[in-house]
Amino acid sequence: MMMIFCLCIVSGCQKAVLKAPRLKEEQQGSQKTYTVQPMDITNINTVDGFVEGVRECAVAKTSGVIKEVYKHLGDSVKKGDVIATVASEELQNEYDSLREQVDSEKTQHQSQLKVYQLQKKKKEKELYHTKQKELCKAQISEIEHRISYENQRYQIAAEQDEETLKKLEKKLKKNNIVAPCNGQVGYFIGNAMPGSQIEENMPVVVVYNEDKKVVVYASETYKELEEFTDISVRIQDKEYPVKEYSYTAKEKKNLIKGNLKTYPCYTFDGIEKLETATAGVLIARGEEKKQVLAVPNAAIKQDREEKFVYIQREGTSQRVTIQTGEQNNYYTEVTAGLQQGDVITYVEYDELMLKLQTMEQEGGEDISQVKEVQPVLGDCDYTYVENGAYDGFQPYESCQIVDEQEGTVFQKLVVKDGDMVEKGDVIAYVDHGVKASEKIAAANALTQARQAVNAQNQSYQQQLSQYEKEKKKAKSQFEKGQVQYDIDILKAEHAVAMKAANLEVSRASKEQQELEEKASGVVRATMSGLVSSCCGNKKGEIIDSNTVLCQITNQDTLYFQSFWSFGLHQGMKVKMVTDENKTYSGTVVYAGNDICKSNEDGDEEGEIDPYSCYIKPDKKVPEDAEIVRLEHTQKEVTGVLVIPGDACNKTYHYTVQGGETNPIDNMDYTADYNVLRKKQDGTYVLQSIQAHGSYNNQYWILSGLDEKDTVVYLEYPEFSGEVTVY
Repeated sequence: MMMIFCLCIVSGCQKAVLKAPRLKEEQQGSQKTYTVQPMDITNINTVDGFVEGVRECAVAKTSGVIKEVYKHLGDSVKKGDVIATVASEELQNEYDSLREQVDSEKTQHQSQLKVYQLQKKKKEKELYHTKQKELCKAQISEIEHRISYENQRYQIAAEQDEETLKKLEKKLKKNNIVAPCNGQVGYFIGNAMPGSQIEENMPVVVVYNEDKKVVVYASETYKELEEFTDISVRIQDKEYPVKEYSYTAKEKKNLIKGNLKTYPCYTFDGIEKLETATAGVLIARGEEKKQVLAVPNAAIKQDREEKFVYIQREGTSQRVTIQTGEQNNYYTEVTAGLQQGDVITYVEYDELMLKLQTMEQEGGEDISQVKEVQPVLGDCDYTYVENGAYDGFQPYESCQIVDEQEGTVFQKLVVKDGDMVEKGDVIAYVDHGVKASEKIAAANALTQARQAVNAQNQSYQQQLSQYEKEKKKAKSQFEKGQVQYDIDILKAEHAVAMKAANLEVSRASKEQQELEEKASGVVRATMSGLVSSCCGNKKGEIIDSNTVLCQITNQDTLYFQSFWSFGLHQGMKVKMVTDENKTYSGTVVYAGNDICKSNEDGDEEGEIDPYSCYIKPDKKVPEDAEIVRLEHTQKEVTGVLVIPGDACNKTYHYTVQGGETNPIDNMDYTADYNVLRKKQDGTYVLQSIQAHGSYNNQYWILSGLDEKDTVVYLEYPEFSGEVTVY
């Protein structure tokens, strides 16, 4: 069946009505003969490729339950950024408390040293006025001893605290799932989310490395290029030699652990300058075979597993079984069954040729659809259309009970399906079994800590008032200076005491808040979005730590599924068209085919759907919008030789069985086309060309035509009515 493309006319098309061209080929325009002769054969294969960051996995360093997720699909990360944490609230509280204590002790130490320095200066001033100089010197010596002791005491305590902090940090780091590289979050393996159980050394998140880019090719099997060694990539109309990129042992190990396939990819100098999702063409060339016998591909027929041709012998056409070897776009090597000089016959039909023959037989009347065109320099915009299933906003996260305490009792859900929530909003209440005596003890501890602060303030104000009175009564400047030293010392001592007292208030307040939060049984939304799948638990029911209370759907990420979504890649800009023909733009943050699971045979399996993709819209898409298709541009090339796609007809070969003509499309790729080229004598011949097609009806000519050639084609009108896409 002929490929039908969108209507698009480039500069160079004649708008005048032409007569259908008169075909002047051999008899019936289809009978071919070919003399078998040696030629050079090189198998060339082409596939679409695109730029992607190397996939690396963020790995869990400890077993447990995911407590919180900080980064989501499409988010940019730097190496070491925390993407998610494993539940360990007690350890985090211990670390935070010690860190706060260390900071407080440092401030107290500095304040205490200030007190001693002020005391020393006061005594040094007194030394010149007192008669008890020996006593004063002894007091100064004692203060210096206190300064030395304070420095030693603090140094020892600080070293011990620092060692404890390092140990806690080491433990906490094991609870952090961190980005392995700079890049973009691609996917949470196995749909990991808060409440998900994970194991030590388990890959949890895929990150696309922005500093280590490669070219991969879009395919369901990723096997087209395995037999080739000479591979290059054409990007933006330039061709570069490439070398296969090998994942490091660590990268490959983590991908395999996550059941993710390490499909072949390639790199070349300068790849780091290209943006993710930049597309091109990977060109693979097989080993060149010199001067081997070959025949046109169209001449080879196949009956079950046997290949054969028809050869002219003794005035008749005889069937001869052959064996074949290398194949290129037009010819196939024959390794057995034929000899040089043999003349073979075959019939080659083309759908356009047959149509024009019919038109000629009808008298060559004026047909408005017939066009003539010459190749011109132009641009190719490779825009593809994805028709598929749209399932609204994705991905989702679960609001779960993440608490190791047993015996938690469900109380009530305060949200329902369809509610909108912000991150941190209350969605449910549960009972963790906090005793009244625990709440009373926490409240008393906070009260006592606050009372200590008030007492310290009162004592300070009383002493300060007393010193101010003494300063007024002082008769000499020396006496006034000594009282001022007492005031400065009092203030410094008060700062030390207040720091310690406020630290106790902070600790007591935090402990009470945590206990009150636990006693309240509040469960909060883990992200902003739309509530769905609310639980059916009843009040008083005992629930475990992984009970899902509801799911929240991310309103910033759309989900789309298409059988042909292998053309979608992470980082690609797309247009989303609704059933009301409204258009929204967005960026693909995850495409299933990028990291689909597969077994050794390349078959897809597991939870990751290779036909799905997540899209982050550039602006909010209405909840009731129905996306019917995606449009995405894989690559754009400029200043290349192009002709309308309607002029290119994919090569079809025909066999005649039982009086019926049956088309056989035996080409493995879409780069082999036929055009009807106009000869100098005004007749037309079928011309084989290589071209790379685009959906804007501009075909980029790789070989077979130049700017001086003229081709004729039928321009089909746009279809009307409903079109069903399967």
